[in-house]
Amino acid sequence: MKKLARRSALSYKAKENKILVVEDFQFDAPKTRRVAELLEKLGVNDRKVLILTGEYDVNLYKSARNIPYKSVLKAPQFSTYDVLNANALIIQNGAVNILNEVLAK
Repeated sequence: MKKLARRSALSYKAKENKILVVEDFQFDAPKTRRVAELLEKLGVNDRKVLILTGEYDVNLYKSARNIPYKSVLKAPQFSTYDVLNANALIIQNGAVNILNEVLAK
């Protein structure tokens, strides 16, 4: 049931063109400014954003936690609510493979 709900939520966001797939990126140190610049370049700095990563990156998490309405989760840990609550999803390439494996089972 949970898998179907997640799949439906992702399909809904995809139909609305609210999913951005980007190359994997990491930060050497926690810098909120770098995340803010990235979100501005992607054109989603004024929306609720969920960033899904393939691996847990403590520096990315720490960089994004100070920005309101921005959250970072490891790919298999997101919930249907997380997807539907976000206005935009940024999915790293490494997370795409994980999502395919988790949702295909």
